[in-house]
Amino acid sequence: SKKQDDDGLTSGDDKVWLAKHDRIGANYLRKLGFPPRVAKLVEGHVQAKRYLCYKEKGYYDKLSAGSKFTLKHQGGVMTEEEAKAFEND
Repeated sequence: SKKQDDDGLTSGDDKVWLAKHDRIGANYLRKLGFPPRVAKLVEGHVQAKRYLCYKEKGYYDKLSAGSKFTLKHQGGVMTEEEAKAFEND
């Protein structure tokens, strides 16, 4: 049996780690005592990437191969509806 971390992930869940690295990183920073704003910025960078790929022409093309790969596991490019909700948040 594999050991689960605080996020309920096991060491063999590579795709899940890639998809949720924003939350994992933010939780780690919170545990280390970083200010909440810093953790929130780390947590929000995936949604920001998804939004910018939707909103900014050519943004996706400038992403690294690794960032394009993780984007697939992070929900992909935002839809118009998701982008509107993101803008209103």
